[in-house]
Amino acid sequence: MHRRFVPLGLVLLLAACSQPQTPASTAAAPSTSALKPQALGTNLALRRPTLASSFEDGNPNGGYRAALATDGDVNSRWASVFRTDNQWLSVDLGAIKSVGTVLVTWEAAYATKYRIDVSNDGTAWNPVQTVTKTSYADNTPDTVTLPAGTSARYLRVWGLSRALDIYGYSVKELGVYAPDGNSGGGTLPGGPTVKISGAKRAYASTIQDRGTDPAYAVDGNLGTRWASGSSAKAWLMLDLGASARIDRVELDWETAWSSRYTIEVSNDRTNWTAVGTPQTNPKVLDGAAPKPPAAEYHDTISLNLPQPYRYVRVNSTERGWSAGDGSQYGVSLYEFAVYGSGGQDNPAPIGEPPAPTGNTWVLKWRDEFDSAATPQKVDAGKWNYEFGDGCAKGVCGWGNGEREYYTDSLSNVSLQNGLLNITARKNDQGHAYTSGRITTQNKYQFTYGRVAARIRMQMPSTAAGAKDGPLGVWGAFWMLGFDVDDPYVGWPNSGETDIFENIGYSWWHSSSLHGPGYSGGGSIGESYNKQDTPGGIALNGHPDFKTTDWHTYQAEWDADQVVFSVDDVPYRTVSRTEVEQRGYWVFNKPNFIILNVAYDGAYPAAYRNNPQNFTGPKTAGGLAQLAENNFPHTMQVDWVRIYQRQ
Repeated sequence: MHRRFVPLGLVLLLAACSQPQTPASTAAAPSTSALKPQALGTNLALRRPTLASSFEDGNPNGGYRAALATDGDVNSRWASVFRTDNQWLSVDLGAIKSVGTVLVTWEAAYATKYRIDVSNDGTAWNPVQTVTKTSYADNTPDTVTLPAGTSARYLRVWGLSRALDIYGYSVKELGVYAPDGNSGGGTLPGGPTVKISGAKRAYASTIQDRGTDPAYAVDGNLGTRWASGSSAKAWLMLDLGASARIDRVELDWETAWSSRYTIEVSNDRTNWTAVGTPQTNPKVLDGAAPKPPAAEYHDTISLNLPQPYRYVRVNSTERGWSAGDGSQYGVSLYEFAVYGSGGQDNPAPIGEPPAPTGNTWVLKWRDEFDSAATPQKVDAGKWNYEFGDGCAKGVCGWGNGEREYYTDSLSNVSLQNGLLNITARKNDQGHAYTSGRITTQNKYQFTYGRVAARIRMQMPSTAAGAKDGPLGVWGAFWMLGFDVDDPYVGWPNSGETDIFENIGYSWWHSSSLHGPGYSGGGSIGESYNKQDTPGGIALNGHPDFKTTDWHTYQAEWDADQVVFSVDDVPYRTVSRTEVEQRGYWVFNKPNFIILNVAYDGAYPAAYRNNPQNFTGPKTAGGLAQLAENNFPHTMQVDWVRIYQRQ
């Protein structure tokens, strides 16, 4: 729907702590001359799934969420509820692993006594170390050495007593390390220090568009560059092909430099270790400060790492440049050079998921919205509700200037008589407009398939080809990439597939793809039954088609194309080749489904404010009278089904 998506997320809770089965060993105050993380090897906890017992702001997806304690950034933190002991933070290492050292970087609200617990299943826990602590030093981690032979998949920090009575517990970073450093890289290569980043493959969290590919940052040419999307964070990764000794990194920034970044290394592309110190450059905000001198565009970071690594990346957490008009760029590098010894030229590319090759379509997921005459909620095992107007998420109007406030009220989202009803209402529940939006995020996500829904809009109909109508009633059936809320990806780099979008004209709808280089008004797709003429929009061949009648809207998606259909008749194929002429194909990862009815916003406003495309009467505020005077408006859905080949 041409906008950034901010999900509610799914709250996951571990089972309650079991009673200790073995006595915990007790340690005195942890070491204050803590080891540097890079000396311990790979941080097994870095960006692994992390949970907590409670949150200072009460929001598991808010500003004190558990994941902020394993994100590699000491400027963020997890914080528990105030005035309460026995709070915990746990991390899933992904598999049972040997663990030897735990680094806990506390915020000022530290624990004077805490326990390290381990588990192989996340349910039955064993305490292995109890720590007492008498003082706090900013950003200096506790180094907790676990008993020899300790292994676990899950590790937990359990706070027993608090240093600051009015607060809770607060952890900036939790690091977990194997006894042997778990470098995975073998012997440190010898030999002279040379440039080892040539003939290597580069990968990025996002790409601005074609012509700013990651490969341009390692081609030895200061006339080409990699540029990220406009996400707040971005990374550029280099695959050295094999383990290598890394002595230093040199970066040549374009104007869109990073104002804060770290160099990180890994041997598995999952567990990353920050090395060196965080790097900073000046910020230029809206042209209010001058550019730094040319010398500051080149950064040299000496590392001399004691262990070999195969992967190295620049991880930017703050952008350094925004233009005078208030627009914000991403980050951009002319060159990313790594010096050391080892590695291997021309490593094999990191592939994408293979496309299914079977000829039989098999039903994999569906919701028939079975229900009786009494309104009821949607199936919580399949759907999430969205709430609010987006302001609490930092995207007022959901990124489009929309006017609705989403609720889970049965007056906005209900199952009744075998149908899903999503209804937009006026002057309802204390808001000017309310409506509903439901998603399958984290409940059902899939890569490739045939996704279809049978839908009708309940709103005033307009004659075929008419330019008036209830413009602003924005019903949609669409998909987003699973990583849309990842700050290193975001929209449009996550990818968006609009299967059915209707903005109030009853005789046409649109379908499109959005991604890096082809988003918003520049998306790639087609409007069914509408053509654009010099005199404005006009009918395009289906005089009896009405979105107010029942129709099946479908997208068939694979590794090479997306085919949009109405009632099993294809009308637009968007090929990967067509997309890659404009930007990057990002439709090779799990997607989830969204159903919603918005009101107003950038897409309908573009038609309402165009006298060639809208001729109906308006309110004093410029809204379409036919929409304003005929609330409520409902999108009804008979079923949603997903098939995949096998």
